[in-house]
Amino acid sequence: MKTNKIDCIASMLASLAFAPALQAQPTQYEFETINIAGSTAAQAFDANDNGRIVGIFQAGSAATHGFIDDAGSITQLDVPGSLKTYPQGVNNRQEIVGQYVDSNSVAHGFLDDSGNFQTIDYPGALFSESLGINDRQQIVGIYIDATGHEHGYLYNNGTFKQIDVPGSALTDLRKINDRGQMTGFFQNASGEHGFLYTRGSFQPISYPGAVLTDAYGLNNRSQVVGGYMAPNGTIHGYLYAKGRFTPINYPGAIFTIAFGVSDTGNVVGLYITSSGVAHAFLARPFTTP
Repeated sequence: MKTNKIDCIASMLASLAFAPALQAQPTQYEFETINIAGSTAAQAFDANDNGRIVGIFQAGSAATHGFIDDAGSITQLDVPGSLKTYPQGVNNRQEIVGQYVDSNSVAHGFLDDSGNFQTIDYPGALFSESLGINDRQQIVGIYIDATGHEHGYLYNNGTFKQIDVPGSALTDLRKINDRGQMTGFFQNASGEHGFLYTRGSFQPISYPGAVLTDAYGLNNRSQVVGGYMAPNGTIHGYLYAKGRFTPINYPGAIFTIAFGVSDTGNVVGLYITSSGVAHAFLARPFTTP
């Protein structure tokens, strides 16, 4: 799927059966908007334990650019020569992965190691996107094959491995932690489901009562964040941990998705206001007594 999920999520219709409980003593969050000077829209996709956040922004009708937020200091990130750049993941070594669109409008995955860019393309793919990287430099992402089907992949020590949920028509692989767990979402005959992959086993993730659930972020505590569609069509964020869900909704927003979570529990994502403006956010957790 494409990087921007706003339109994609709103158009997906599915029914999900797996429904763990909501959090009994929920973690609450202090929210703040990530402001990027001159931007008209922004999304945050991942955060590491050093406080670095990566995401994208747009300024009017101009091209999409990446950004790096280091404790409030914003730096623009563009793959040299690209038309668009979409940073998607960052590890604690400050390495960044994502997608860029070249001058021929072809999409590629990339790794940015301190300004040294490496293209990462699944062999023979029509489209590649790198979405997550752990501290062992293992990278996960998605690619479109020659027949137009989407698959997940793991890139490790120069070798690609295709990752598909058994029986799925589509697998979107988003993040990998240092334990080798992976998260993302898939589609099959019953609809669209999030998942957590652990030692060869795919565990489905579905928010209780939701029409569909997608998983986007994962940390080393096996906490998963993502978004779900309620029966009334509204989109909300969540954190999933140890079989329980915590809602994540930016105050006053009409739309919230959580895209990334650090080991410290900080969550980043996207919210949309009633006027239709998209903003990046950071949410810091605190637990109620």
